Amino acid sequence: ELFVNFGTNYSDGDFDFTTKLRYSPTLADKLKLGTELTYHLFNYPDCFVEQDLLIDLFLRWNATDFFQLDFASGLQKKYTIVHAIKEIIPYFDDTSMDLRFILSFYPSSAWKLYCGFTSISYFNYPLFFTAFTTTGAEYKFDEHLSIGLDVSLKWYDFVVVAKNVGQGNFTLYGRYKI
Repeated sequence: ELFVNFGTNYSDGDFDFTTKLRYSPTLADKLKLGTELTYHLFNYPDCFVEQDLLIDLFLRWNATDFFQLDFASGLQKKYTIVHAIKEIIPYFDDTSMDLRFILSFYPSSAWKLYCGFTSISYFNYPLFFTAFTTTGAEYKFDEHLSIGLDVSLKWYDFVVVAKNVGQGNFTLYGRYKI
């Protein structure tokens, strides 16, 4: 299975762009294993430009017709240019990793319910390990068109005693599958 997607986010002058390419052939009746490549660009004019490149190993297990587990982990490269100091420090080059667990439930052929624990989100690629928790639902009108809503929390200091929510997002999205 070849999977390609992209998305943009624009608000108050800042611009996000993300694209993903995944190849994950079916190895067994219920198991897919492959690789995923992600590119992310975040441009905050007059402040900084950030680019992320991720190379992941992807695993999908369709345990039953109602339950699916997605797992991905890999290497993350982050390049950042801070405009105020680029004459002194031309760019920052960081290497990190990412980790994603997403559980999906299909109570009917039209509905998908999901929850996830990840170290990145679609437009947010911090260095490891900032945690994101996500829950959501998607409704499929037909095999091509669906809409969804999810709620995501970005946690700071998740692995120590004091857990702090740093950001919360509601995302309403539409999807068209070719």
